[in-house]
Amino acid sequence: MKTLKELMDLSGRVALITGGSGYVGSTAGQSLAELGAKVAVLDIEQEKCDAVATVLSETYKVDCVGLAVDLSATDEIARVPARVKERLGRLDIIIHSAAYTANVPGWAVPFEEQSVEPWDRAMAAAPGRAGGSLRSCVAASASSGAQRQASSAEAGLVCGARRAPLPAGRD
Repeated sequence: MKTLKELMDLSGRVALITGGSGYVGSTAGQSLAELGAKVAVLDIEQEKCDAVATVLSETYKVDCVGLAVDLSATDEIARVPARVKERLGRLDIIIHSAAYTANVPGWAVPFEEQSVEPWDRAMAAAPGRAGGSLRSCVAASASSGAQRQASSAEAGLVCGARRAPLPAGRD
């Protein structure tokens, strides 16, 4: 029987994380890199992707790459698997944690002031739209015989304005 450490070992695997420079995505990147996976950090700003990829590489001694991708552009999404394979050799895991909320007017306002438009902009990169295309890429990659199996997961986080501060240590 395999040990838990053996079951959790991701050495030789490559993970792609959308929203990878955000809080949820970068935390997922830390977990995967700590378990031995190479990590492709995808987000809309190259500089932020590179910064997270550098920290992951230096901290966990695994190959990582930052890739700027606009997940609302289906042509960019279609090129992602090839870009990841070119830089890291394969693609095994997708963690989809992207949603566009930064600088969206009307997003971080009290609930009563919110409208449909900011929600639509945020959801343009949400799992239902981009995630399906990326999952299809992983399935195609896995069925090509390049590797035995592939996985995908979606992480969701919806934040709004908060009127009261969180308890100490929870911000």
